[in-house]
Amino acid sequence: MLNVELNVQISKCRTIEEVICLVGQRGSEFNVVNCVTALQRVAKLPDGVASYDFVNDDRSPIASLLARTTACFSSVNPSKYDKPQPRHVAGALWACAKLQFPMEACGHTVRAAVVAGAALNPAWYKPQELSMVVWALGKLTIINSCVSTSARNKIGHSSNEGADEVLAIQRFVATLNLSAMKRIGDFDSQGLANLVQGTAGVGFPHDAFCPGGGGGAGLAQKLAGCLSGRMAALSSQELANVLAGLAKLEV
Repeated sequence: MLNVELNVQISKCRTIEEVICLVGQRGSEFNVVNCVTALQRVAKLPDGVASYDFVNDDRSPIASLLARTTACFSSVNPSKYDKPQPRHVAGALWACAKLQFPMEACGHTVRAAVVAGAALNPAWYKPQELSMVVWALGKLTIINSCVSTSARNKIGHSSNEGADEVLAIQRFVATLNLSAMKRIGDFDSQGLANLVQGTAGVGFPHDAFCPGGGGGAGLAQKLAGCLSGRMAALSSQELANVLAGLAKLEV
């Protein structure tokens, strides 16, 4: 069942308490659409960031919502309406980044979304969805210092496991960027800024690998080349963000 009625109820929530109440009452019925809608709703609310206070308790509705979202992304044989799509991956990652959740709170959800998202054809991502994913992963990397030992220990992973997860994120972002470069004209100025900011946030070095790229050219140089003719379309803030990102990428 599509659970349209649940989505309507979620969209009507005006406070974090209302979302929490709904999740507590009917969270077990949520499919992937409902889970992502609820996470995005929390992220858009003025008091959404306060939801972290509820994540620390594994029994809380927000923690249950994250667990339910993780399960939907990780399902081996999902139902028709539980099959993750690009919009679900983008929505979940954006919400976690917007809420500034630490990895000990949302790490499992982020990892599940990355695995599910990387399994999809990158061409299926609309420009806004693609740039949203890249921005969110860069933001989460910065917020959580994903490569730090302390962050990995908090979510129960060894250094090697943490490094594998960072590499998975980098490969995903690189693949999405390659898809973006093939249709760079479809991205608006905000999308371009998000691509650079997110890619820089993930932490690619100057000679970053570029799956499928010819001649060993790095991802950073390819991205900069595609952006060179689009700078005039950026606002002053977007231009500043792009230049800062390119500087971090050592371009």
